[in-house]
Amino acid sequence: MTKAKFNVAKKQFIQAFCRLKTPKETNEFLSDLLSRVELEEFTRRFLAARRLNEGRTYLEVSRETGLSSTTVARVSKCVQRKNSGYKLVLSRF
Repeated sequence: MTKAKFNVAKKQFIQAFCRLKTPKETNEFLSDLLSRVELEEFTRRFLAARRLNEGRTYLEVSRETGLSSTTVARVSKCVQRKNSGYKLVLSRF
C-alpha cells in the first residue's frame, strides 16, 4: 500500500469512529476490530492515563493496571504532550 492510499484508509478508519453513536455501537466495533487481549491492553492503557492524570505515581498505576513501568512511562509521555489525545478525552469525562 502506498503512503497516499494508507493516509486515505487511515482517514476513513478515524471517520468510522466518529460515525458511532452509542457506547454499545463502539463496543461492538472494537470487539470486531480487536482481539480480547488487545482490547484489555488498550483498556489498561486508558486507565493508566486516567490515574496519571489524577496524579498517581508510576508504581501505583503499574500495580493497579498490571502494565509494565515502561508502558506506564510511555502513556505518561503521551498524557503530558501538548496536543494529547488522552487529555482531550479525559477532559470530556
